[in-house]
Amino acid sequence: MDKPNSQEQVDTEARILEAARKVFFKQGMAGARMQDIANQAGVNKALLHYYFRSKDKLFQTIFIQAFQTMLASFKEILASPLTITEKLESFIHIYISNMRQNPYLPLFIINEINKDPESFPSQLIPQQHRVDLRQLFNQAQKEIEEGRIAPFKPLHLIMNVLSMSIFTFVAKPMMIHMLGINESQYESFLNEREEQIIAFVRSALKPS
Repeated sequence: MDKPNSQEQVDTEARILEAARKVFFKQGMAGARMQDIANQAGVNKALLHYYFRSKDKLFQTIFIQAFQTMLASFKEILASPLTITEKLESFIHIYISNMRQNPYLPLFIINEINKDPESFPSQLIPQQHRVDLRQLFNQAQKEIEEGRIAPFKPLHLIMNVLSMSIFTFVAKPMMIHMLGINESQYESFLNEREEQIIAFVRSALKPS
């Protein structure tokens, strides 16, 4: 098989990644087949394996990119002139929106960290994508001292927000089964869930 030139390689890889996103979104990691992805991308299976050796590697590439794109948005928010409350609300909106586009991302990250707790976190968040939360903590302390928000420990609030957001997606199969609802109804629930998490943040930060 002739090796593609540089531009062909970039275009083909992008087409494969987009096709894989669609297949993974529809069928999940377990249900997706490399042949399905090849068909969606309009390439043969041999060419697909030339670019990505395995389904696991393809899945990893897609979701690391998705996570790093989300981190870039977080960094933009951190650097903005928004208040702490507005920043946290923006974080929640971006996180929920990204997870709706990549619903298997939370489980993927949890599984990969469990498999390789030493090196995977640095692979997932390389130096250029790291978010420095000290800026957020310093701003929070300033707003607390000015009486604009209630006193709180920033790390605990961030962990609460992350927990409420992440579990919404991790628990989706269980919740659909337990509540007897369909995908459309769960999407409506996600709209409400975002509003509820934001309401929690506003309540937690409201000065007395």
